[in-house]
Amino acid sequence: RKSLYRFHLDSAMSLQELGPIMFGGTPEIITYFRTKRVLASVAQCNHCNKPMAECPRGDINDAVGWKCHTCKGRMSIRAGSFFSKSRLTLQQWMMLIHYWARQNPVCDAAESSGVGKNTAIDVYQWLREVCSTRLINDGPVRLGGPGVIVQIDESLFRHKQKVVAYVGA
Repeated sequence: RKSLYRFHLDSAMSLQELGPIMFGGTPEIITYFRTKRVLASVAQCNHCNKPMAECPRGDINDAVGWKCHTCKGRMSIRAGSFFSKSRLTLQQWMMLIHYWARQNPVCDAAESSGVGKNTAIDVYQWLREVCSTRLINDGPVRLGGPGVIVQIDESLFRHKQKVVAYVGA
């Protein structure tokens, strides 16, 4: 989850910058996610603990997976990642993360990435949870620094509601 948070910081890139990666095909997307450490670059077999090799697979939507040459075991390229239980393509994930980072409406993200509105809502929620968890686990966030003035709009904070009791006449 931490690496996905790190990816979010970069995902505010323009669509023009992400376009060649996003629409270049699965290999480009896998390479990009690996550079952001969201997907593993190496894998070990769960059965014999030997290194696995990346190999093409026609039976999954990523078209690539891990294969053990010792015991012939296979594993998804997504194993152990944020995407491991998802049926969305990596391209759809990349698009949804991009739209979320740019604070685009869920409806726009769903339409552009070819997923249902409820799926896009779920993805947006998962991404918020990743960031919330990271912020909570990392402790307090320091704002500002030497020579930096931080202004906080107090109207954004939740205020206690005033309780008014009415006595019936």
